[in-house]
Amino acid sequence: MPATHEILVVFDLDGTLVEAADPDHRHAFEHALRAVYGVPATLDGLRLGGRLDLEIAQAALSAAGVRVDHADERLVRVMTVMGRHYGLRVAPGDRTDRLLAGVVEVLRKLRAAGIATAVGTGSATAVARAKLAAAEIADYLPVGAYGDDVVDRAELLMLAAERSAVHYRRKFLLANTVVIGDTPADIAAGRAVGARVVAVATGRYAGDELDEHGPDAIFTDLANADAIVKVIRS
Repeated sequence: MPATHEILVVFDLDGTLVEAADPDHRHAFEHALRAVYGVPATLDGLRLGGRLDLEIAQAALSAAGVRVDHADERLVRVMTVMGRHYGLRVAPGDRTDRLLAGVVEVLRKLRAAGIATAVGTGSATAVARAKLAAAEIADYLPVGAYGDDVVDRAELLMLAAERSAVHYRRKFLLANTVVIGDTPADIAAGRAVGARVVAVATGRYAGDELDEHGPDAIFTDLANADAIVKVIRS
């Protein structure tokens, strides 16, 4: 078992810590796409679970007849406009009702045990930080990687680990990193980088669907904080 100070837990956000469907995020996203590209882009019909905002933006634009490379500078503006618009609609502390069961208790117990925590989310940086502040858990997740940083979820986890090493002034091996998420994409990305994976059936996927992808452990939710922490430390 690795020493406690060597463990890093990287949490997904939507569907893992807070409720997956966020109408304000969707509204801000579609507003930004239309404002920057001038086309009636929508997220209707797109697969959203486990995807990064840069990926989703490209898919939405493609469906609207606009082909863009991930290096297109206008995508950066979309992320900026979306974050600003979302921040106007969501204030710190006003979304605690979107927290999923057991989240705060798990985060408290990990902090008490000296285990580092970070976020690795598909939400763009400004949106993700606003969501964390709105749910009043930003202090527990001071560092991470976001959906406007990269276009691949495995890269997202590696970036989260790199930034965590700087923030916590510790070196984290990916083998001692635990990914907690609610989608097959979280499991696949964790496997790709050699991390352990704890799946929670709190989002768009049922437990048996997640289990098919081979996580190291699976829980209905995070309500049993002691059991979650035990798995993380094992």
